[in-house]
Amino acid sequence: AASGETQRIMALVGIILACCVLLANLGARAWFFLKWRPLRTGKFFGPVIGFICAMLTGLFVPYMGFKEVDAGGKAAMEKVILSAFIVYVCFLVSDFDEIQKFIVVGRQDCDQEVVNVAFGFWWMITLLSSLLLVKEIPPYEQFPEEDEEPVLEEDHTSPVGFRVPDLPIFPIDPGLGKQGISLFSLRHELAFGIVMAFGMGILMIFMAFSDADNEYHDVKFSDLS
Repeated sequence: AASGETQRIMALVGIILACCVLLANLGARAWFFLKWRPLRTGKFFGPVIGFICAMLTGLFVPYMGFKEVDAGGKAAMEKVILSAFIVYVCFLVSDFDEIQKFIVVGRQDCDQEVVNVAFGFWWMITLLSSLLLVKEIPPYEQFPEEDEEPVLEEDHTSPVGFRVPDLPIFPIDPGLGKQGISLFSLRHELAFGIVMAFGMGILMIFMAFSDADNEYHDVKFSDLS
């Protein structure tokens, strides 16, 4: 029994550490894409404070850590909405008793109310926060503007009257050149994301206090068997 309890505690600690690392990774990438200023911390506590701030950022705006968000505009907005929808569907599917039996035996008999309420609020807050931040990211420019930097500039000290300045480096990423769905504007997609956040988030919270989903699951699996 002691070894089993120790194994369970070690498994929980490993899962928590893995989640912290994942949140810190997403938060650091979100911090970079949002172009926030780096933290000014001491040399000793700097890495610890940076890790905590990155983890908190990943906890509240995890969808901002995807590469496609750097594209800005409608493409980034659609990526945030799609990612949030996939997370919601995965959690919804995991609520089925048969799925829970497959993952952890006996987990289907546990109380899911607190988990559903916590997830519903977290999902709604993270999606709304990401939507409000992603609309501030300008669309990605694949090619520099012509008047950004002249190839030659006048220089009277040069024998030929001109000199070549340092040419700027413009990174070109074809994957960030997507413009999103042309049928909808950025405001329409933002409005859709907000309605989706409130509607699906409230639905998840409602499921915690309702037995309708359990009855639906029982009927479905009884029909299959």
